[in-house]
Amino acid sequence: MSSAVAPDDHLVALLASALDFVPNPLIVTDYADVFWVNTAAVTEYRASSRDELCQLRALELAHPDSRDAVRSRRDLVLDGRQPMSGVPLKTMRCDGVAASHIIDVIPIDVDGAAAILGVFHSVVAPTPPTVTWPLGSSETSGFVAAAFEAVPTPLLLHDQQQVIAANAACRLAFADDGEDLVGRSIHDLSDPDSLEIERARRSAMEQGEVRTLWRVPLKMRRLDGTPLHITASGALLTVDGRYAALMMVEQG
Repeated sequence: MSSAVAPDDHLVALLASALDFVPNPLIVTDYADVFWVNTAAVTEYRASSRDELCQLRALELAHPDSRDAVRSRRDLVLDGRQPMSGVPLKTMRCDGVAASHIIDVIPIDVDGAAAILGVFHSVVAPTPPTVTWPLGSSETSGFVAAAFEAVPTPLLLHDQQQVIAANAACRLAFADDGEDLVGRSIHDLSDPDSLEIERARRSAMEQGEVRTLWRVPLKMRRLDGTPLHITASGALLTVDGRYAALMMVEQG
């Protein structure tokens, strides 16, 4: 996905579903509010729904003992626009139970407004994503698109013909700096020796025989032709009757 192009509602719904497939809890906040969380965050916080978390103040996600430290780090990231990695965080779940985590804190921009993407290092059991359609307010859509671009997990969406979205981490894996993947044929990224296997997998997903693939070894290639051996998971997503496949790269 090119960060310079505003995605339409259909694509944003796919991006949100892709982020729900990521097993790491993801939370978007600013100085005060919680704007968006993925399904893994709902599970980790033992919340009844996404709305329950988004109705909280941002500091309420942290344990009272940690809120002063969280406030200081938040201000540094938002004001200095510099990410922080490997940050300890003590949380307070919705059921009152405390938990300890390590997170990355990444500054993002939405229409000129500063926000933070928190990425937990811990993972929860992955579940097949469910597309929310329509997604909701345009403001929420902006945060989803920014989070998709910034999340460190390489994510790629494609339809039957071409790549329709790829985040910064995915572009780093498959392309040189400045090269975009959107609009490329998915075959440009597939190793010629593996095309038949990939076609069979995609056909099984399109026909509904398989909805998700977990940790599959793939032989791909970068745009410059360099072979790339990865482990990836994938899912079939549909929005308003339109199909897209998600690939999440888990390791090289």
